[in-house]
Amino acid sequence: MGGWKGGKRHGKGRVRHANGDVYVGEYVADEKCGHGVLETARGVRYEGGFYAGLYHGQGTFTQKGKATLVGEWKHGVYVGPTIKG
Repeated sequence: MGGWKGGKRHGKGRVRHANGDVYVGEYVADEKCGHGVLETARGVRYEGGFYAGLYHGQGTFTQKGKATLVGEWKHGVYVGPTIKG
């Protein structure tokens, strides 16, 4: 489900992968880009920004039965909590 441009996912969409992972959010040129929610079959949930398919910007990462990380991500790496002020 979602939009296509030039044969690639583009715009808002929902994809269920063969491994059970589900992504609902924005795509640009077939990459997760913009705001989205990824829920994996392993019990991981991430809601926030994506860029080039990676966690990027503000987001919340939760692993079932474990800690939750809320803050800033850069190219898939958690860089720390959000500091306001």
